[in-house]
Amino acid sequence: MLLFNLIFAQTFLKLPDYSLVHDDNQSTIQAYKYKKRERYVSSLPCLVLNTNFFTRPKENLADQKLVYNNLFRRFLNKFWQQTIVLSVPTKISEKYIAELNSLNLVKHKVSQKKFLSQFSKSLIKGSIESSLASHLYHDQRPSSILYVWKKVFNLKKMINCNLLRLNTSKKSLREIKKQLEGNLRISNLPLFIIANHLDQMVIAEPPELSNVSKGIIDVSSQNFNLRPCFEGWFFINFQDAEEYLQHIKKQYGITDTSHKLQVFICNLETFYKLSRNSRDEVNFRLVPDLHEIGQLVNKYSSYRNVEFNKDQKYGKDYFQGQPIYVIKDSSPDYYYMITPDKNQIKYKPVFTNYETAIYSWNNFVKKQKYYKVSKYPELIVYNLEDFLQEQISNPNHNQLPFLLIPSKSSYEFTKNSQIRKVRTVASTYFSYLKLWTKRIFWSLTSRQPQDW
Repeated sequence: MLLFNLIFAQTFLKLPDYSLVHDDNQSTIQAYKYKKRERYVSSLPCLVLNTNFFTRPKENLADQKLVYNNLFRRFLNKFWQQTIVLSVPTKISEKYIAELNSLNLVKHKVSQKKFLSQFSKSLIKGSIESSLASHLYHDQRPSSILYVWKKVFNLKKMINCNLLRLNTSKKSLREIKKQLEGNLRISNLPLFIIANHLDQMVIAEPPELSNVSKGIIDVSSQNFNLRPCFEGWFFINFQDAEEYLQHIKKQYGITDTSHKLQVFICNLETFYKLSRNSRDEVNFRLVPDLHEIGQLVNKYSSYRNVEFNKDQKYGKDYFQGQPIYVIKDSSPDYYYMITPDKNQIKYKPVFTNYETAIYSWNNFVKKQKYYKVSKYPELIVYNLEDFLQEQISNPNHNQLPFLLIPSKSSYEFTKNSQIRKVRTVASTYFSYLKLWTKRIFWSLTSRQPQDW
């Protein structure tokens, strides 16, 4: 199990016996002996050499001079990056092994076991990239598997963690996430997914994985840190969800009688929790409002009252993420007052639709008799994904909590859907009550017992 998933390689890819090559010490060989089995290797030579050898002809491998290690190479291999190759043994490689053995360059077994243990742990954590991903979609059997062990990845992770701790010195990370979940819960921003008759979410499978064995995908996604195999889509705009639903029905020939697929309403808090706790095999994505992006790029971006955040990526024909609009600090202050638990709290509105932002602002202006306020407020445009991420990484303790405001069309669709659902439940309840009333009445008036 610890030796680079050899069981996976031999069981699913049907590869022959392997030898391990890495460049930690370019002049060392170690051979591991195992008891002979029907499917597994009987010996595993471990070649340690320079990666430049991979570009040379295999026939000249035994004739090449050894590249001895030095301080600089050891430093790079230990702290920056290390390359490991799992390759097929040949007569030439066996001859090369014999020459190295004659030079007495074999490492101690304890050191080799330590290396294998560290490698296996990093492989499971996802710190190692593998070339096996490029062979999953082809019938050709690879002669070698290349592993790139990026040691600097862990260093960056440590630096980011330290910076995050510095930014959250006053509040713990747990408290900040709890506060964010509270804002999402109060906002209750509606999202739309495709669900079946049991209200279970429909998960999409990428088309390029349809011809690949499920067993290979399950093992590779766990051990080789490949991208997720399945995707769950959450739509900001219900019309995009409806269009996707019709596409599914047309693509797979689904009828309403055989499979009752529907647009199911959830909220952003559900998406946030699923994204944090999801397995590696499933990736949940937030699909932005495509109509709103088109309007923003082609129309709203030229307005004088619209200003883009300095970190926002956008252009004439693209925009990163779901657009949000925040009213720039102005006089008088514009905020929403909510009273949870009998405590009045001010919330800063964050709009997901430009027209909704203008409409809400105009209603606010009508109530301001003592201020001369423009009908078009200055809006800062950003994307929802990065905005939520900044709430955790760079929290502003003096800033008001935010409240996400959906578009008017999404609000009306959600409201009408809830009314229809209540009517459906009520109709089902009264039908059920009517049936039982008839049965009770029949049992009281008939000599024969009612067969329930």
